[in-house]
Amino acid sequence: MDTNFLGMVNSILNGDQSPSQRAKNLLAVSSSENLFNQKVALLVEDLCKEAVLPIAPSMPISVFSLTNADENVYHALSELLRTSQNSYFNATCGEILWWHTHNKEYANIALKAYEQELSEPTYQSNLAFTRIALSICRIYSKYKPTRFPFDSFFEKCLHYIESNLNEQATFCLLHVLQGLLACCKEKTESKAKIEQTAISAAEYLCNNQNYRLGIALKKFLQSFYRSEKRSSDEQKIIEEIALEYEREAQYLPQDSSAHVARAIATYQDAMNTWSQLSNRVKGTQERKRLARTLEPLKAKRMGMMLTIKSEPVDLSETIKELKQKIQKSTFEEFLYFFTALLNLESPEILLKEIEKSSPLASLFSSQTLDSKGRVINKIPSILDASDDEKKSICEHKASEKYLLATNMFATRCLAIAREKWEFTEENLRFLVEDNLFVPEDRKESFLKGLVAGFRGELGLSMCLLMPQVENAIRVLASNCGAVVYKTDSNGVEEVLSLDSILQQPEIKESVEEKILFNVRVFYTGKNGFNI
Repeated sequence: MDTNFLGMVNSILNGDQSPSQRAKNLLAVSSSENLFNQKVALLVEDLCKEAVLPIAPSMPISVFSLTNADENVYHALSELLRTSQNSYFNATCGEILWWHTHNKEYANIALKAYEQELSEPTYQSNLAFTRIALSICRIYSKYKPTRFPFDSFFEKCLHYIESNLNEQATFCLLHVLQGLLACCKEKTESKAKIEQTAISAAEYLCNNQNYRLGIALKKFLQSFYRSEKRSSDEQKIIEEIALEYEREAQYLPQDSSAHVARAIATYQDAMNTWSQLSNRVKGTQERKRLARTLEPLKAKRMGMMLTIKSEPVDLSETIKELKQKIQKSTFEEFLYFFTALLNLESPEILLKEIEKSSPLASLFSSQTLDSKGRVINKIPSILDASDDEKKSICEHKASEKYLLATNMFATRCLAIAREKWEFTEENLRFLVEDNLFVPEDRKESFLKGLVAGFRGELGLSMCLLMPQVENAIRVLASNCGAVVYKTDSNGVEEVLSLDSILQQPEIKESVEEKILFNVRVFYTGKNGFNI
């Protein structure tokens, strides 16, 4: 142990300097060629920073420079702590050593130093009191020495909360209450004071339109009532939270798409809160009422949303080539060429394309809205996406590519073909004859659907083909040995959903994943067409 070096560090700690000057001096000492001395000096400098103390009650004190530190480093800290007169360093270092060694003497040193910091703070920022108070709570919630004057500290914290209830109130008030509650689990009188302070603060904040903090305090009360098994109080506060969300939504301006979107999200928070009510009838009634309130807001948002438009794409040469190709083709050659326009997408290839290109939009989650502004689905971000989320992203990407290919090529191709041929049951019948996918008793229905589609009667085609394709998949699954029915408690057989059938192991073993993926894209996937 380099005692001269430790003496230099101690003289800096004990010197009459400002925090910024002390930091500069410690950084100067850290330039030592001795790597161990460098690490200790940087660690001491970190422990003297205001930001080393968290402002969230659930977060522990954490010092990055302590990562993988050996016992010699902790021994050096204990030596510095023994001779230090710097209350801030004594507090943070004492807490670090207590967590490391579980020696209560270090906890006592830290508590005494933190108490001194409350009276004579090293830092004068708005967060200083919260950081110090939470540090005391962090220790006292685990270890309660009789020498520490907790009652006076408790009252000082309540006074801090009451004196800071104003227009500039922050979540620090809530954090202090959470810290105090962690220390008072066995103190009935103290818990009652915490409850009353939270009630008063929440009422003041909501009345002054600071809904975010007011609602957060009421959620704190909800959690408190649940832990105390006070169900009637919990149900009452749930109703209050739902109503405060609604008041916030009504208070928000509606002069931009972003503001309207926030109002919609706040109404949805209210709906989600009503769903927690044990009175299901009332909860359902309130959710329905809010759903009706949301309809015009969603429509308004759709009208205010910005549309990004690109320059027109010139397809004249492509259309010219299509016409020439179709004019030279036989009827059968055209059908083969038409089906090749929409090559089935592979999830593996799609995922590689997405990860390789990494467009900015894919780094953020997004959502799809219908014409009335209702959220149809949500597409997750590619960043740290799970396997299921990656499947959802691929489904959405495939649907986009199919839609683009259809609008640009398939519809034009059919329009050109209809100028040359008339699509009838006679010339399309060969598509359903000797087709393993088409059940014998459904051939005529399939054929009528195909004819309607080639003629451009897309609504009729979908009505005819959708149930036939679903039935054909059920027949295929049954032929593969999968169970496509389930029996309810009364012995009545019910048809499994198409999505459930696609998950059957017999289907997965018999049909390649590429086919199953595309069935999900068109039929069951929430991020595909979901028809």
